[in-house]
Amino acid sequence: MENGQGRQFYEPPTPLLALVFPYHGGTMERVKLWSAIIFLVILAAWSDVLLEPEAGAQLSSRAVAFHKIGMSNRILVDDNMAFSSPVELQKPFAVTLQPGIYYWKSSGMSETRNFSIIGVVSITVNTTEDQTLVRNTGNTELLVEDRGSRITGAFILDFGKQKYLNKTEGMIVAKQHE
Repeated sequence: MENGQGRQFYEPPTPLLALVFPYHGGTMERVKLWSAIIFLVILAAWSDVLLEPEAGAQLSSRAVAFHKIGMSNRILVDDNMAFSSPVELQKPFAVTLQPGIYYWKSSGMSETRNFSIIGVVSITVNTTEDQTLVRNTGNTELLVEDRGSRITGAFILDFGKQKYLNKTEGMIVAKQHE
């Protein structure tokens, strides 16, 4: 290239980054640009991406497994969006929770998601000649009423538990215990 006086001088090729991020300034503008790029790269490297459960998921199982991608080594779960009393989980990120609405996030930088565990009321009743077996096959604590022909009683039956009763000739009724 000529400089106007007929002399030639060398002009280096345009760097690829200058084509992608054009700038019209001096050294200080370059420093600001590179600082912003480095900050965004570091931010992306330290942020966690939450995978499961998805935002707004409705689960019927009380056993919840969490999956994420990122650098942090803990997950926070709480029934309060402000995380005033969180449960801190380390790998494997799994916990058993009561039915309700929950919020979760990583201990690093991440979004906050919510999910709910739906209460399922379910029992099985097996009667033999002299006794009745009542098993809670749902996922929540139940108030079970034995409305027998002679004696009526009630008891609380936690999920996954069972109870033997004297043979009943009445009806067994179950509802979610509040």
